[in-house]
Amino acid sequence: MKKSGVIIFILAIFFAVFVGFYVRWYQENYLAEQAARKGIFDIEKYRAAEREYVAAMTADTYGGKTPEETLQLFIDALKAGDIELASKYFALETNTQDPDYLTRNKIVKALQEEKQKGRLQYIADILSRAIPDPTGSLYESDYGFVVYEKEKIIAEINMEFNKESSVWKIQSL
Repeated sequence: MKKSGVIIFILAIFFAVFVGFYVRWYQENYLAEQAARKGIFDIEKYRAAEREYVAAMTADTYGGKTPEETLQLFIDALKAGDIELASKYFALETNTQDPDYLTRNKIVKALQEEKQKGRLQYIADILSRAIPDPTGSLYESDYGFVVYEKEKIIAEINMEFNKESSVWKIQSL
């Protein structure tokens, strides 16, 4: 009986060691493989988002070949009271954390409020006095305008070049 008890004890130890090695192998191989698959899924999710972004930017063709042309098109749309057209000269919202991602919802709303106040012509008149920002730009794809009144800047317009559709867009106003 003693001999069989020792054999059972040794078999139990071997079984415990085997189970321990198996658990460790499982963690290092199978779980690592699952994590890698999740990583691949995240990469695919990123690539899908990137394709969506590029498609939206490529389709965003409203704007001029120069910053001046885009600004003039925007001013003309304001004078005509065409909020929908005026909003299209703005860049798309590209902050992925923003619920308005790849839209111009905020701009449309702001322009609608200004139209209700009867201020579109006033804004167009101010923007018609814009001159290139004398401080220049740090990047080729950025451009700025300023509007002075009595030697004070009363408006700044920041433009950016949409390289996907080759047009200039209003980034901020």
